[in-house]
Amino acid sequence: MTALYCVVFSILTASSVTDCHDKDPECPSLTQLCRYIELINRTCPESCGTCKDTTTRTTPEEATNKTRKVVAWCFGYGSLVSSFADKAKFVNVQMPFRRVWNAWNTKARATFLGLEPSENNTMHTINGIIYPIYSQEEMDDLILREQGYAKRDIDKKDVAVLNEGINNEMLAMKVDDSAQLFTFVPEAAGNAPNAMFPVLMTYVDLCAGGFLKFRKEGQIRNDTMNLDPVRAFLDTTHNWSERMLNDRVVARRPWKHEDNSFVVDDYLDDEDDVNDIPAALYPVDYSVIYHDELKAGLAAIGHNRLKYVASTNAEFFGM
Repeated sequence: MTALYCVVFSILTASSVTDCHDKDPECPSLTQLCRYIELINRTCPESCGTCKDTTTRTTPEEATNKTRKVVAWCFGYGSLVSSFADKAKFVNVQMPFRRVWNAWNTKARATFLGLEPSENNTMHTINGIIYPIYSQEEMDDLILREQGYAKRDIDKKDVAVLNEGINNEMLAMKVDDSAQLFTFVPEAAGNAPNAMFPVLMTYVDLCAGGFLKFRKEGQIRNDTMNLDPVRAFLDTTHNWSERMLNDRVVARRPWKHEDNSFVVDDYLDDEDDVNDIPAALYPVDYSVIYHDELKAGLAAIGHNRLKYVASTNAEFFGM
């Protein structure tokens, strides 16, 4: 019977990514059976060793992190929210900056989110996540990733934790006063979106999907006393542009590839939002409306690869 289970369930569950581990060396494929049962019941049967409920089990990474000291916390306010949501605390930060569309990304030929100084150093509330940095090597890798951004320290008194985390590791972790707290702001003054550097719908999906992970079940979207994370993100992001391109894989049927497309679109369509967010145009429509701007930009670039993929010189884009 065991041999039969080994053969059948190793085939049925070859793509499973859960990690119940069996202790029986005579039949490694029993692990696949454990994974199959775990996938259905969310628990492992007794025959699979000591594996417990997957929603509470400590992963090897979590176990390692418990023995390491946090040297710093990084505040992410855009795509980093999606990248590190499972390893972070959700917060509001008071800063003399606004979150805006001002960071040209030359590889993507798009405008991403950044921060810009506010007038008269007026403090603004920006929601996002703080996640732990455990070593200087990690810090160096992050700084390399955030090229074009400068590291800026944040005073811990300006940080309010709204959600301690969405897993046991983060719930148990506290922000040590000795650890540094920082974020990244664009080194240059920043550039507003234009036809050549639009706001991308897939980037909005990525960011909104990260904030969505911290939305509590049953939370009222427009409750001003307990503002929905996604609603707050959209409302406190400035400089939305009509140069917004719907670059989803199948733009006219996004639900085929984007799990949260209906949810994100519903937020963008909300009539109670603070910003009147423009429509993200399908590629053909975008090309028609901004034909002259795109033609002028492409004519200046020509077939020069460096200019095509790397130039941020305003003269090439009609600015």
